[in-house]
Amino acid sequence: MQKDIIKARKSGDTDDPVDVYVYDPIAIRLAHLFIKLHISANAVSCLSVGFGVLGAVLLYPQNKLINLAGMFCIVFAAVLDCCDGQVARLTHTGTQLGRIIDGVVDSVNFAAIYLSLGFRMMQEIIPFTNTRWGLYAFIPVVVTGLCHAGESRMADYVRGLHLYFLGKK
Repeated sequence: MQKDIIKARKSGDTDDPVDVYVYDPIAIRLAHLFIKLHISANAVSCLSVGFGVLGAVLLYPQNKLINLAGMFCIVFAAVLDCCDGQVARLTHTGTQLGRIIDGVVDSVNFAAIYLSLGFRMMQEIIPFTNTRWGLYAFIPVVVTGLCHAGESRMADYVRGLHLYFLGKK
């Protein structure tokens, strides 16, 4: 199993420690299951977006148990996000389209989380006032989303450049 985890990695020095020690050991087991069931990496990406959006929706209600279920779904979506790449690398079926789908899935999942938290924040009182956030809630949501998008693009670019110089596509 450890050999498959190493084989499925892009490179040892570009993977995040949380991916390496938490998500990868779970994702590799799921990858083997998906491969046995002939489920493609792109289908795993679609499953990831389903869990990510469901998790985001479950963050909206003011109910801790439902919110906990939402967080579980979001973490499972992150595991599936690791898994789709592992399926593609282990089966040698990675494509440029799959890479694009993976990026779109990540963006959709994060956008859903930000929107859900923004809608929830609309109902909250602004600290030290008696006023609800209302539409002003989307100011920090949009700023945070834009910062996250920029950071994600830069991290992806640097990772891609690093892999290019390692001789991996």
